[in-house]
Amino acid sequence: MKGEVVDAFFMYPGIYPMFFLFVFLTFDWFFKIKYGEKIKLTLAILTIGTILINYIIKLIF
Repeated sequence: MKGEVVDAFFMYPGIYPMFFLFVFLTFDWFFKIKYGEKIKLTLAILTIGTILINYIIKLIF
């Protein structure tokens, strides 16, 4: 809420893919998009992958 975008990314990198996923899900709820299912799947995989990679990196270091 303070506008510290870079600090938020370093603290939790999964926040931005998750944000884009939720925005797309909301947008898709009201407007049907042609390749919506593929985009949702891609954003979900990207979000989960980012969270898992971040967890593994923090676990190692």
